[in-house]
Amino acid sequence: MATEKTQDRLVLLRSHYLAQIKAKEAEVDALRNKLKLIDEVESDADSIQTPTLGLTDSTLKGKMLTPAVYETIQTIGVGGGVQSAKIIKYMNNHGFEYSGKNFRTVLGQTLKRLMKQGKVIGEHAGPSQPWIWKAK
Repeated sequence: MATEKTQDRLVLLRSHYLAQIKAKEAEVDALRNKLKLIDEVESDADSIQTPTLGLTDSTLKGKMLTPAVYETIQTIGVGGGVQSAKIIKYMNNHGFEYSGKNFRTVLGQTLKRLMKQGKVIGEHAGPSQPWIWKAK
C-alpha cells in the first residue's frame, strides 16, 4: 500500500512538472516572438533611415541653432505653420547636429526668443494643444 501511494505521488509530481515545462516553453516561445518583432522593427527602422540612392540632405549641416530653426520654419512652416516635433524631425533629417542635452527644451527657448524678436509667430490653441510656429 505504501508503494501505491508513492507511485501515485510520483505520477502527480511528474504531471505537475510536465505542466510547468509546457508553461515555460510557451513563455519562451512568446519571448522568441517578441524578439522577432524587435528584429523586424529594427530592420524597418534601418531601411527608413537609410537615404535613398545614397544621397543625403545636409542643408542644415554646420549651421548654428537659431538660424537652423528659423530656416526650418521658413521651409516647412509655410501656410498653416509647424509643430516643434516636426521641426526637430526635419532638422535631424537635414543634417543638423546638436551636441548638447535636452534638445526639445533648447528648441523651445529658441522659438520663444525668435518670437520675441518678431521673426516667428507662435500660436497656442489651448493647454492640451501644441504650439504652432509660423515665419513672419
